[in-house]
Amino acid sequence: MPVAVGALLHDRYRIENIIARGGMGAIYRAVDESLGVAVAVKENLFGSQESTRQFRREATILASLRHPNLPRVTDHFVIEGQGQYLVMDFIEGEDLLTRIDRRDRITDEDIVLIGAAVCDALSYLHSRTPSVIHRDIKPGNIKITPAGQIYLVDFGLAKTIDPGQATTIGAQALTPGYAPPEQYGQGTEPRSDLYALGATLYAALTHTIPEDALARAMGSAQLTPILKLNPRVSPALTGVIEKAMSVQMDDRYPTADAFKQALLSANTAARQRILQKAETVMPSASHHAVVGSIIGSTAKPKQRSFPWLLAAFGGLLAVGLCLALVFFVLRGQLPSAALSTPSQPAPTAALAAAADTPSPTQTLPPPVSPTDTLPPPLTATPELPTPTLPPQATALGGDPGQIAFVSNRTGTYQIFTLRLDNNQVTQVTDLTDGACQPDWSPDGQRLVFVSPCRARQATYKGSSLFLINADGSGLTPLVSSPGGDFEPDWSPDGAKIAFTSIRQNTVPYVFIYDLAANRAARLTNTATNEIRPTWSPSGEWIAFERTRLGVLQVWVMDAEGKNVREFSRQSDGAAAYPTWSPAGDVIVFSRGSNAQGLVSKQYPAISTDTFPVSEFRPALNAAYSPDGFWLLFESTQDGNLDLYRMNSLSGANLTRITEDPAEDFDAIWRPAGN
Repeated sequence: MPVAVGALLHDRYRIENIIARGGMGAIYRAVDESLGVAVAVKENLFGSQESTRQFRREATILASLRHPNLPRVTDHFVIEGQGQYLVMDFIEGEDLLTRIDRRDRITDEDIVLIGAAVCDALSYLHSRTPSVIHRDIKPGNIKITPAGQIYLVDFGLAKTIDPGQATTIGAQALTPGYAPPEQYGQGTEPRSDLYALGATLYAALTHTIPEDALARAMGSAQLTPILKLNPRVSPALTGVIEKAMSVQMDDRYPTADAFKQALLSANTAARQRILQKAETVMPSASHHAVVGSIIGSTAKPKQRSFPWLLAAFGGLLAVGLCLALVFFVLRGQLPSAALSTPSQPAPTAALAAAADTPSPTQTLPPPVSPTDTLPPPLTATPELPTPTLPPQATALGGDPGQIAFVSNRTGTYQIFTLRLDNNQVTQVTDLTDGACQPDWSPDGQRLVFVSPCRARQATYKGSSLFLINADGSGLTPLVSSPGGDFEPDWSPDGAKIAFTSIRQNTVPYVFIYDLAANRAARLTNTATNEIRPTWSPSGEWIAFERTRLGVLQVWVMDAEGKNVREFSRQSDGAAAYPTWSPAGDVIVFSRGSNAQGLVSKQYPAISTDTFPVSEFRPALNAAYSPDGFWLLFESTQDGNLDLYRMNSLSGANLTRITEDPAEDFDAIWRPAGN
């Protein structure tokens, strides 16, 4: 249970409001009544004894940190039977993600200044004994105060490297698109933070989340050059940032200081501004204060509307420093997407809370003469062996990576199959009245579909259900009604088919067709539209759409039509076209009445939060690959109704897979092994 607003924690911290909340705790803004200052209180709900011990240890380490670009941890405590708490300075201002979300143009100079400030913080962290690795550097974790000061915040995923131990300490999680490949299971070290910082600067310059590092390392994706996305960036700066994002650790900068020097060498104007400002400040002023004042004041923060994948969600689940949360098995899911066309059912950005409280000053080194040249970037030398990447799922999802879809490329709407490894298209149906809405049997040998189909429609009145073998033989009609049966979805055990039917009055309801008994039975029974049923992978649950207050939302019920509950609760319009992840722990659906991008939500739901997969719009009728790596969907983004594919967490590697002048839609992935 969250701590109530107005409650007094630890006889000292008065809760003012909840900043963020997830399954493992929450972040609160509070007032330290002993000192009269604003603080951020991060809560971890109780886990194992080991996690409690780890929390105490890491809180102690973090409480010792003192650096101008880092918030201060001022207190930590445990309330028995309730949770573990970390108190930090509260930092006013906005994060870099908000600036990106606002579509601000961030200049090369400001990028260098931001990067240099974060490098200073990382150099300090990495030089500690034991070394502290942040592990979640991203735009949402770089905070800029109204005075222009820069903070690296949120140590929810931070770990320490203990020289006396063979293993490292810290929560197991990551943010796709910003995490280096070694973070997917092989372990991190200081150069891992440099990759994440490089990816953060890349996103700020391009308004695009870079392609996922593990996907790049596996050869299934390539980094889009910065200059291709933003030709105004200097080639020198792009080279520095892209070097930091090398998938091999040995190809990155060896230290944060080396990365900083390379950034300053790439932008003379930024270097000169730092030097000029340094000459005007008091000798005791911190280098951070110099950089911060150059960045300039920030706009009043607005509520962030830009979503992340799994990006924001994962952080909220990992809200806290050290709880060893159970991280989902990636199974080849390698997301990362454009910030302007995003995607992650995310994972992972806890809202950063920390403070604008004055930090201890530090003495600046002697200023460099404006005519001095900074040394070139250091050549990276190995510090730790580059990890061997674990084997991943089949890149195309399933074997051989085949989909069924609908197209009118022959003049009528018919069902086709497409092999994604060689683009081989095969026509399956050839019906005078057309065919659409295919769904594979669990063994991948048959298809259920709808006919007649004379256009892409929301409701197929007068249609019937048919079965057909994958090779086009064995056409078999199922028992139907004159009103229309459509939107079939085959149960995981192959015994039943859920579908929508207009059998009573003119209102569509969800029915179940029993193949063995050759009969249909009504599953829903309200006075409103209930459509598009889809089975969970376990066969225990069915997601469907129901009109609520005049707007379609996603609902869930058990296979008997009981235990019905609303799932999506979208405040910004309709929620439609639900689809389950292969693991059954996520439902992806289209957001808004105009299919304004795809969003995901954890199942069973912990909260009402949804997390964008992509804002590529319109995007509807998504379907997972068998291994969970990809999402298929249809869109008219390029002026024609075509099929697209992207990574399933945050929308990276977006690819248009059909470009025929005809309409292509209703895509569904063939089960693996066929």
